Amino acid sequence: MSTTSLFSKIGPVCCVLLSLSACNGCNNAGAREDAGGAGTVTGASSSGGGSTASSSGSSGVSGAADAGSADAGPTPAGLEVLPTPAELDAAPGVGADLTLTVNLLLTDGTSRAARAPFFRSENPEIGSTSGAVFHAHGSRSGVARVRVRAEGLEVYKDITVRVRAVSVLPGAPADAPTAFGGAVGMEEARKPVLAYPLHDVVIPLNLAPMLIQWRSTLVNALFHVRISGANGSLDLYTAAGADRAEPDTAVWRALLNGHAGGEIYVDVEGVETGGGTRHLSDRVRVRLANADLTSVVYYWTLSAQSAANGAIVRISADGRSNQVLAINGNTSAGNFTCFGCHALSLDGQRMAVSYGGGDTPGGIIDPGNPAVNLVGPSNDVRWHFAAFSPDRSRLLTVRNKVLTLRDAETLAELTTLEDSTSHPTWSPTGNRIAYPRITSGGDDISFTASDLVIRDFDTTAGMPGAELYTVPGNGNALFYPGFTPGGTYVAFNRGAVSRSRSQDSSTFYSATLEWVETAAQSAPVVLARANPQQNSFNPSFATIVEGGYMWVAFFTNRPYGVVLQQNENSQIWVAAVDANPAAGQDPSHPGFWLPGQDVTTLNLSTFFAPQPCYGAGASCETDLGCCNGNLCRPNAQGALVCTPPDLACRLPGDECTVDADCCEGAGPCFLVGEDDLRCTPPELQCRQAGAACAFDDDCCDSAGTCFAQDGGSFCTPVEQQCVAADGTCEADEDCCEPFDCIRFSCSLGG
Repeated sequence: MSTTSLFSKIGPVCCVLLSLSACNGCNNAGAREDAGGAGTVTGASSSGGGSTASSSGSSGVSGAADAGSADAGPTPAGLEVLPTPAELDAAPGVGADLTLTVNLLLTDGTSRAARAPFFRSENPEIGSTSGAVFHAHGSRSGVARVRVRAEGLEVYKDITVRVRAVSVLPGAPADAPTAFGGAVGMEEARKPVLAYPLHDVVIPLNLAPMLIQWRSTLVNALFHVRISGANGSLDLYTAAGADRAEPDTAVWRALLNGHAGGEIYVDVEGVETGGGTRHLSDRVRVRLANADLTSVVYYWTLSAQSAANGAIVRISADGRSNQVLAINGNTSAGNFTCFGCHALSLDGQRMAVSYGGGDTPGGIIDPGNPAVNLVGPSNDVRWHFAAFSPDRSRLLTVRNKVLTLRDAETLAELTTLEDSTSHPTWSPTGNRIAYPRITSGGDDISFTASDLVIRDFDTTAGMPGAELYTVPGNGNALFYPGFTPGGTYVAFNRGAVSRSRSQDSSTFYSATLEWVETAAQSAPVVLARANPQQNSFNPSFATIVEGGYMWVAFFTNRPYGVVLQQNENSQIWVAAVDANPAAGQDPSHPGFWLPGQDVTTLNLSTFFAPQPCYGAGASCETDLGCCNGNLCRPNAQGALVCTPPDLACRLPGDECTVDADCCEGAGPCFLVGEDDLRCTPPELQCRQAGAACAFDDDCCDSAGTCFAQDGGSFCTPVEQQCVAADGTCEADEDCCEPFDCIRFSCSLGG
């Protein structure tokens, strides 16, 4: 499909066409964009052979032209699109409409209604056009740009769409919004206090709705929660005495997408009597990354009453793929119901599992198909902690403090590294490993002093190399190391004991969260904002940087708003860490609770990994969900399944040879350029000469440009274009037969 502008197509031979734009000469026919990038050239005119270009900006007004010769009369100077400013408040599921008016501006300062304007939304995810009406869907806020063309001129109009919603929650009186009309009270002790989210938390765009939570001394009060930003707001009204409220998913998504890379604010107010004094909380700011968090977290979950039923759970930020791995415990090594002490490969395709929950038979599974035991479990191979090499060819295991390197395909022992260690981890680059070297106390689970060893690994030989350096514990235990994406830093805990709580959960321990550079020894930096109460453990980083942040998961004994109190149940939280940290400064941000967890269980031992992929024939949503180069395509029944490339139909834009190559609805196989056949649905195909059009890029390269004629605009080769009656002209040859150019207008001669 042609995307070439009208002027760049026809260059200096466009005198006839430029007459449509009130040009008085052919010396400046080339198209350009203004310095701000917001507009397009709409015409040029000059009284003396030179030219002045006019551009269209986001305001919806195209630029000016010279007055022309003294007796020429007014000529078109540009387009004006009203209203200004163009703004809409749209409700989710309802949307909102805005009617646009287009005026043709003339060089004498007057204007008239533009004839036969065309409109096209450049941001269909925000809104669409039907004639002059722009419809905001209400599913996303932001700025939508509408492309407008009339009488040979083009301009862009920016429309600000704000998604606004009001929700009276179950149990609240229907007229609850009217109760908040009173004055704001100034008594500090009566202000509600937001308990969750945390101030200045950074969240990804796909995070499931946050449960807003607060504490209040007000008696039997109604509460109003407001989540707002520059591009929209959500107002929630609760039942009397409530201490939490959760936004609707659709509205929450619209707010987040409309503020990507920006921020939203949360506040709550309460009233004890309708129309009485309003008691308003301090405002909490929530920062939004400009990306989803696509990686998933695997963690170990235990009943708060018993550790005999441990399971491994996969969970995502959007809360839509939470799944307990159905590992097959009926094995030759025994019948097991508890699974834990797991380790995950960098690509998420292999998991090392201890069948029985620690110092029990170990084996390897594929998390995408956990019911199949790929290797083991074997009574001869046991561990408390393990770590895969990035290529999954090697596995480090620790049992009774002995660090062993194994072949990950067979679990065969290759060599022993040290005999007083724990918690191994592997750099995503493969060339470094790290682990605590225990210097005092206990076993590989509970020790009271250790240093952190950072060591080279020879990826060619597949064997450990020299020790780079040691981070001294100075009498503390350094434990739970985890490398950042790219392996530039390694994070770890520092505390008096190498665990979060005692075996009987009667004592809870504290620890700082720190990191050091791996290339050369440097002073550790404390990640205090991610770990404000010094009770966050086992940092695990997502394998890729998304939205300008590294994302670290950990388990923590901190309170979760009003739902969980301090030291009640460990839960998984995630925090953003600046991808380009300043030396010596804390690059972390406050964390968020990972949605979808069971708050009645103990959740521990986090690992980040990409979403699991699946083999041929498995259901899927995108190509990324398929392994081994398979593509996500519809089968004969129309269901999306992972399909080998040689059997997969082609999607719109894919290369093709015949129509049958294209998936249903994606074809036919259409010639979009010289010798370039691609699957192209009819609505995406360029127009041939003579077909109706709205803009130049509707027309195929060989069909010319979109030329205004009697009865509409049609794709017309440049050499066939002429100006119809009453159109602007410069010479008789500009005009269609039988008209002549009389006083710069194509008319019948007298």
